[in-house]
Amino acid sequence: MMDETRFRAFYQEMFPRLWSYAHRLVMDRSECDDIVQEAFLRFLRSAPPKLSEADQRSYLYRIATNLVKDSWRSRSTEQKWLVP
Repeated sequence: MMDETRFRAFYQEMFPRLWSYAHRLVMDRSECDDIVQEAFLRFLRSAPPKLSEADQRSYLYRIATNLVKDSWRSRSTEQKWLVP
């Protein structure tokens, strides 16, 4: 697990990049905020402790990508229910 100082530095570096990435994919500020917040939370809970910095970034992006895909699936399912 990452100590608080390292996580703060990682967060400050990665937040704007991850937010921009997620926003390009979902095009909704509120949804993007939720995805990024959840991605960092899942990263903290599950990231293997011995990852390199590059692997940490990749792992965080993979989490966010999966959350975006989940969001797309959810929207698709909701739209199916709305079609008469």
